[in-house]
Amino acid sequence: MRPLKRPPFLRLFLAYLVSQAGSKVHRVALLVLVYLLAENALWVSLVLGAQLIGTVVFSPFLGPRACLSSSFWFS
Repeated sequence: MRPLKRPPFLRLFLAYLVSQAGSKVHRVALLVLVYLLAENALWVSLVLGAQLIGTVVFSPFLGPRACLSSSFWFS
């Protein structure tokens, strides 16, 4: 745990944890909202499916693109 003793990395690590926690809370809140508005589990499933499709469809294309363009930002 030596990297966590460095203040800049510790701040980055904690910021990442807070960001991820916020993303998870957002996802759960969205599903609860959809269920409260529609009162049907089918709509909740459709929202989950739409989120999954976005990840599955775009990740294979945008991942390599990000790797190729990262040399521009970090050089």
